[in-house]
This record gives sequence, structure tokens and C-alpha cells, in this order.
Amino acid sequence: MSEFLLLKNARPYGEGGITDLLIKDGKIVEIAQNLTLAEFKACVNADGSATYTDISTVIDCKGLPLIPAAVDVHTHTRTPGFEHKEDAVSFSNAAAKGGVSCVMAMPNTNPVPDSIENLKEIQTALRNGKTRIYFFAAITKGSNGRELTDISLLSKQPCIKGFSDDGRGVTDIALLKKAVIRANQNGKIIAAHSESTNPDFEKRETEAVLQEVAMLRELQEAGKKPKYHFCHISNREALESVIAARKDGIDVTFEVTPHHFSLTKSDIKNTNYKMSPPLREETDKTAILHAIASGAATIVATDHAPHTEDEKARGYDNAPNGIIGLETLIPLVYTELVKTGIISLRTASRLITDNPASRFGLPFGEISVTGLADLVVPDTETTRIYTKAEIQSKSKNSPFIGRELTGFPVLTIVNGKVVYNNL
Repeated sequence: MSEFLLLKNARPYGEGGITDLLIKDGKIVEIAQNLTLAEFKACVNADGSATYTDISTVIDCKGLPLIPAAVDVHTHTRTPGFEHKEDAVSFSNAAAKGGVSCVMAMPNTNPVPDSIENLKEIQTALRNGKTRIYFFAAITKGSNGRELTDISLLSKQPCIKGFSDDGRGVTDIALLKKAVIRANQNGKIIAAHSESTNPDFEKRETEAVLQEVAMLRELQEAGKKPKYHFCHISNREALESVIAARKDGIDVTFEVTPHHFSLTKSDIKNTNYKMSPPLREETDKTAILHAIASGAATIVATDHAPHTEDEKARGYDNAPNGIIGLETLIPLVYTELVKTGIISLRTASRLITDNPASRFGLPFGEISVTGLADLVVPDTETTRIYTKAEIQSKSKNSPFIGRELTGFPVLTIVNGKVVYNNL
């Protein structure tokens, strides 16, 4: 039996007039004005062979914008191994409330996804969620930076869309170069945390990015045509280096985070503002905003990183890096970028959905007939304070608690099913 969902009075991308959308079995099958329940039922019986379905829902979107649900390519599920920070249910609920239909999870779990056996264990721990979860497999065994995983074997798994050692990083450039070549040969991309540290090595983000860009240029000159992705670029010099490499024909992308284009180091009040890379100077924030406005920055990702209140209460020097971000992704993008006139809502949608999904080969919603019905309605008419009480994540480590924001999702649909509704 087919499942139908009729969205009434939606405004795609906040542009033009009001329209309705009919969704059948996870796909948009009709977009038109004034669709009625009678037409809904007629569509059910279009071939004359089906009976009326009782699996149907009609939702009034009240003239609010409708955009494809977000695709977040930088998250930490903490499951399995660290469920005291975040578990499968809380992660799923946070994504649904945040209007996120698809995520990529970093490999900082226990076990690490460095083998097929470990990967299956991780998938089992995260099954039956409200959002699609894909994974970065580890670049090195145990993410220890010393021995490459079986990149070719792991690449064959449909849930693996890239490789990363998360915050530990691969600081051996010769080993990293081998990983890039092997991943690219298998149609995958390395996602680098270029600010990374480990007990034996430490380097600033800019120095690491410059070193990795030089490596990519060397591979390009050797005819290897490398593909590469930089996670959470946060300062001006690193940003300019990556943009220059792309202008020179290297297939490189980078992501920026909502906290780095919304906050600076002068905003720091407590350990909920501690993350890696850290909050930067106003000039760095300005450079990120300019990159977004000019189209040089093409991907926004959250780096959602839950930590408990006890962990964050250890004092600034001893507290772990990281903040949660799934639930504030869309309101921060809307408040800081769209409402201020820096970009349009349609461009914002490309930054949080089309571009990250396309880069890593992920499914994403499209507001068109036959398009995948992964959709979200942000309330762009209401400005309100983000509260600790509303947070669905198990951890509450957000620097945006108490901040006025506009554009909170009020309806999230994944594969044609309503997973969050606050209309």
C-alpha cells in the first residue's frame, strides 16, 4: 500500500507564490496550487487498480518556506562507545529537530570503523534512526596515524563515503599522500582535520593546510588529479590557501561551520565556546563571510560534537573541545547569512544540502517532481531564544543557548515521512 503526504500552502525556497506538494512513497509526484483531498484520492487510484489508502496525511505549511532537508557532512554520533555523551536516539532526535535528513559520521567511536567487522558493529548500534547515516572510515588503523586501513575494501561498503582520522589527523605527509591516492582510486575523498594534534606532533591550522595544499599541488603536477576535502577551515590564511589551490585547478573543497561565521574569540564566556579549531579573530570571521558571499565557500557543516556537562565543567584548560550543532544549523544559517542579506535562502540551501551531498555522493531532497522528499519547513516569521530545555541531544554544550535566532525548523520530512512536526 502506498503512503501519501500532502503539503498545503508551502513556499519553495521562500520565493514566488504558495503551492502544494503531493508526496508518494518518498518522492514528490505533483507540485501545483490548490490540490484537494479529492485529487489526492484520485491520484491514489490513477491506474484503477488500487483502493483508497488510509496511510495519508495532510499538513498545512502556513505559507512558510520549504527547502530540502540539510545534509551534514561533519558529525560525531558518539555511538558506540561514548553513549554518555550521545546515543542513537538522542542523535536521531537532534537531527530530526534540526531539519537534517542525512549525516556523515566521523570515526571517533569505539570501535573505530577501520575494518568491516567494526563497521557492522557501528551500523548495528545506530540502526533504526530518523535520519540517514553514512560514515567516514578511518584512514589509519585505530586512527593512530601509523598504518593505513584497507581503503580499497572499505570503499566497497555502500555506507562509506569518505575517509578521515577525525581530530587526531594524519600528520605523516608521506602516509597521507598514499591515502589520498588510494582513496581517489576507489572513488572516495579524504576529509582532513588540519588543525589536529597528537602526543607526538602539533601544528597550527595554517601550517598544516599549507603543507597539505603543497602535497596536493605535487600530486596534481604528477598527473594524479587529487580530490580532497578540508574540514572546518577557520582562519583567513588557510582559507585563502585552499581557494588559491582550487583556482589553480585542484579538485579541493572545504567546509565552514556556523560557529566560526557567527562567533569570535571575544565572544567566549565559558567552556561551551571551546572547540577545535578555536574561535578566531574578527578578521577571520569576516574572511569566512566574504567567502560565503562570493561563492568561494560551498559547504557548511556543524562539527556536531556532544560532551556532557560534567566534562565541560572541568575548567577551560581541561574541558574537551567541541559543541553540539545539529539543532542550530538552519537557524544560524538563516539568521547570520540570509536574514542579513549576505545570501539568499536558495543559496543557503545549496550550502547545507546540495553541495555537501554532491561532494560525497549522498542522497538529498529536491523540490521537483520525482525529487526525493527530504524536506524541511523553517519558521522564518518567528524570532525566539534558543533554550537548553528544548535541546534533543543528550549533551547541552552549545554556546548559542540564550541567543535569539530565526528560522528554526517546524517540520522535517525524511523519505516522505514526518520525523518532526512543530507546526
